Amino acid sequence: MVDDNKIKGRVCVTGGTGFLGSWMVKRLLEDGYSVNTTIRIDPDDVARAHIHLFEYPKAKGRYLCTGVEFSIEDLCEFISARYTEYEMPTADSLKDLIRSLKFSGIPSTKLLETGFEEREREREMEEDKKGKVCVTGGTGFVGSWLIMRLLQNGYSVNTTIRSWNHPELPLHLTFNASFANSPDCKKDISYLTNLPGASERLQIYDADLNNPDSFAATIKGCIGVFHLAHPMEWDEKETEEAKTKRVINGLLAILQASLDSKTVKRVVYTSSASSVVFNGKELNIIDESSWTDIDYLRSLGLYGDSYVITKTLAEKTALEFGEKHGLDVVTLIPTWIHGPFINPRCPNSVRTSMALIFGDEESYKFLMNTSFVHVDDVARAYIFLFEYPKAKGRYICSAVEVTIDKLCEFISGRYPEYEIPSAE
Repeated sequence: MVDDNKIKGRVCVTGGTGFLGSWMVKRLLEDGYSVNTTIRIDPDDVARAHIHLFEYPKAKGRYLCTGVEFSIEDLCEFISARYTEYEMPTADSLKDLIRSLKFSGIPSTKLLETGFEEREREREMEEDKKGKVCVTGGTGFVGSWLIMRLLQNGYSVNTTIRSWNHPELPLHLTFNASFANSPDCKKDISYLTNLPGASERLQIYDADLNNPDSFAATIKGCIGVFHLAHPMEWDEKETEEAKTKRVINGLLAILQASLDSKTVKRVVYTSSASSVVFNGKELNIIDESSWTDIDYLRSLGLYGDSYVITKTLAEKTALEFGEKHGLDVVTLIPTWIHGPFINPRCPNSVRTSMALIFGDEESYKFLMNTSFVHVDDVARAYIFLFEYPKAKGRYICSAVEVTIDKLCEFISGRYPEYEIPSAE
């Protein structure tokens, strides 16, 4: 027992019922601290309780599921202290209401007796064993969504962002969430650092395709690499040759670092549907055997063709490197990606997919006959291809094909409040 005179002070541990949280509370108490901790009841706890009761062989009858009990005075004090911008009623103003209320506690005793918390700790420990993976281009639309899904699936994640714009910070430095959310950081990545699990299992590195060696530290110790980083500039300010050299050199450095790590089991490279469609062949169905013909593409003189060229050449390079050096490389080829996003700006592909709603007539041409896929399907496809033992080669990820007139009909019928142009 700790002498009261030697108590070091009071600290707060959030998530005190978790694997790490409960152990932290134990250690703090042993070291002489007084501890406030939190327990919770949120939709995830309720969902997990449902699953636990379904799987628990001896479950029978009714089970209460609750996390924390508050009096209304405590709740007022908590909200007032935490969210000072809101005007909360005082405890004095609630006296008459409090006197009229009779409340008994609602504990989860029966549920806890089934071993619910122990099973959750076991699950967390099992998830911790999944290992660490690297996601390049983690601030992008798909990259950030993939990070969210990887964290939810129990992986630890190293990710890269391009330049913190802070001259005093060297490359290869790992940044924690507190710095990432501080005024000293010139790039807002709170949408990553605030993800559930990020504070424990997300590390962020500064890396850039212009400095190919900058990715090595991010990949060290990882069991897998998801390579999403790619220049998204569609203008022609940079020559095709310069852009291709930058992309290929960065890709080769990432592949070599994966090979040298001795820990990376598989690299999943992000290609594009543009790498399979431009070949002058009138095919009813396009599959993974189809490749864009670079010379044919150049003959078309399309705006932004350098993006398509670099994507096609990079995918070929990745597969060839893997074959030559014995590195397991698979490529994912998503079509037009749409859906929700967690990064602060509306992604270009999402904005274009909503062109009929926005009245962006310049983008109608991209929707004439389009294959769409949801961002969550793409993220899950990444994880599946990484985990599937027999994955090999190229994989197209597409959900639905739609023409612009069918899209008009669908949006008009589903969202009549928007003025959508008619098929006519």
